[in-house]
Formats: sequence, C-alpha cells, structure tokens
Amino acid sequence: MRPYILKLSQLCSMPIAVLAQSARQEKAINLPAEVSVESVSVSPDGNLIAAICSDRVVRVWSIRSGELLRSLKEKGGQPGVQFSGDGRLLAVSYEIIMYEKGAIEVFDLASWKVQNDLTSECMYCALAFSRDSRRLASAGNSGASVWDLAARKKVATMSPPFGGSVALAFSPDGRLVATADGDGFVRVHHADTGGLRGPPTEFLLEPFAVVFSPDGKSFSPVVPTRRSR
Repeated sequence: MRPYILKLSQLCSMPIAVLAQSARQEKAINLPAEVSVESVSVSPDGNLIAAICSDRVVRVWSIRSGELLRSLKEKGGQPGVQFSGDGRLLAVSYEIIMYEKGAIEVFDLASWKVQNDLTSECMYCALAFSRDSRRLASAGNSGASVWDLAARKKVATMSPPFGGSVALAFSPDGRLVATADGDGFVRVHHADTGGLRGPPTEFLLEPFAVVFSPDGKSFSPVVPTRRSR
C-alpha cells in the first residue's frame, strides 16, 4: 500500500492565464495508506487546511508545521467543508440518507465544540459563509439554502427547476447569494428571502463555481473548457 500525499501550493495574486506557471508547491502532508482527499478548505489566514478524506474522516492540519490538529469522524457520505471568513468556524456537511436527508455541523475552532447542528431534507455538498460569519449558505441536489446561525434556522430556500445547485457565494455585503445551478444557469438571489434579484444568466456548459467581484456589482462563474478534437 502506498501513502497518499496532500500537496499544498502557494498561489500568487495574478491573472489566471499565468497562475499555473507561477504556482509552487509549499508543503506536502502525508496521508494514511490508501486514503485520498475528496475536498479541501483553507482558512483565511492560511494557517489551517481542512480536508474530507476517502475514509470518511475530516482532518485539520497546521499548514506551517504539517501537524494533524484534529480528526472529525463523518456521519455520512458526500460531504462538504468550509472555513468561515473570520477563521473562527468550520462547517462540515453530511449526507444522512441518500438524496433525502442531510446535516451540517458548525464547529467553533477555539473549542472544537459543535456550535450549530442543522438538519434538512437535502444533501449539501457546497458551503459558503457570509463575510460577517452570521449566515451560512449550502448547495446540494435539491437547490440551495441560507441559514441564520444565531437563530439556528433556515431563512431562505432557492430551488432551480432542474439539476440542483453545485456551488454558491455570498456578495461582500451578505445581501445576495449567487448559485451555480445544474441546468446551466447562474442565479442571483436575495439572501433574506431567496427571491431572484434579476433574470438568470445562462452558459453553454454547466458552471461549477461562482464568485462575486469585491464591489459586489458583478459575478464570475467557472465553467468547463471544451477541447477540440
């Protein structure tokens, strides 16, 4: 059995066209034998990395030392993981019953205690915090939701007509949520109600990520690139 390695690369702030040529490997973290990484999130300060592994364990390492700081046993399959913008929280989603029921646990990193335990009739694979960390958005097979963490309740639901939502992002002011949906559209919603802010934007190929500009006035999707034969 050969060990797997989690490689961390330092990406410089520069245009995407030259990003691949400028990235350099910063550290390699050894994983247990026959264990691979399925999803990762890096804390905003660059000190921690959380990874969902194939053995259904969420592992959190120190990036500087490579030390394993915490192992969190998953409760189901098809999970997601995300640090909050202030680096105080870590959200981990689980699939409890396939395509029927999911859950999200929000950990306080100072104590590693569960601060929020959210359950819903959806499988969530993508997570995003608002900049102030007061709200959490989740995307999955049935669409997307916005949660008020202080009230511990869902405040908005967004359901595309087909294909669910694969990714999402808050605007910088937290008032809007953009979803990259399985039907090939990006939709911008009001975070308080889930209502559409305007007509959806269609793309030739299904977008799998979306991000707002720093001023919140526009968004950028990431779509697959077609290769000519």
